[in-house]
Amino acid sequence: MTEFLPVSSSGHLILAQHFLDYKEFGGLTFEVFLHFGSLCAVCIWYRKDIQSLILSLIYWQNKEYQTSRHICLWLLLATLLTGMIGFGFKLCFPELTNPLLVCILIGVTGFIIFYSDTLTKGSLQSSQLGAKKSLFIGFAQGIAILPGISRSGATIMCSLRMGLDREQAARFSFLLSIPAIIGANISEFKALTCLDQTQFASYIIGFLAAFVSGLLVIKLLIELIKKARLRYFSYYCWSVAVVSCYFIIF
Repeated sequence: MTEFLPVSSSGHLILAQHFLDYKEFGGLTFEVFLHFGSLCAVCIWYRKDIQSLILSLIYWQNKEYQTSRHICLWLLLATLLTGMIGFGFKLCFPELTNPLLVCILIGVTGFIIFYSDTLTKGSLQSSQLGAKKSLFIGFAQGIAILPGISRSGATIMCSLRMGLDREQAARFSFLLSIPAIIGANISEFKALTCLDQTQFASYIIGFLAAFVSGLLVIKLLIELIKKARLRYFSYYCWSVAVVSCYFIIF
């Protein structure tokens, strides 16, 4: 559920493992596989957009798909920068799972999404982004590798700041998650092939839970973005940060 809600799924998983004292199972591989369930939800919800993007690459010279080709280019640029930042973070900071740090970053996420509601309504379409603006959005997604910083919150806020229409900002953010999640699953593919039968059953259950909750959450989030009501998640993030900090410290 928290994969698409702007509250940081990775941060919630780290805090859940901390408070449940349950850190042995799965780790990063399990988390990445849960994201794969969320990915399937996005692919179903935006199947027409994805089909158009694929066709624009197949029929390269067809002017009918020119808009979709532009979107593909901006998604590619944003994804490349995200990958570079993510690779750099992995080299410099292999472990960023301190629960107290996560609480602080969830609090920061609260300010990010509160700020997004204050931005004036833009009119820019995804196909009109341009290289500079798409790179800014890719940078925002790259920073969200920090557990506690929401990927969806950061990319939506940055998309709105770049002048995208609110519905377009939601769509671009969801589409941008696809290559990021696919890349993460490819990097963990070897570990996934080594699962024993008991682990595999748990992974499938987790995948299905992420898939179903993802489908339910996407529509809700789109409506809240269109109506500039993401601030409700800000209050939630700040509450989680303060309460979790209290119990971690005391």
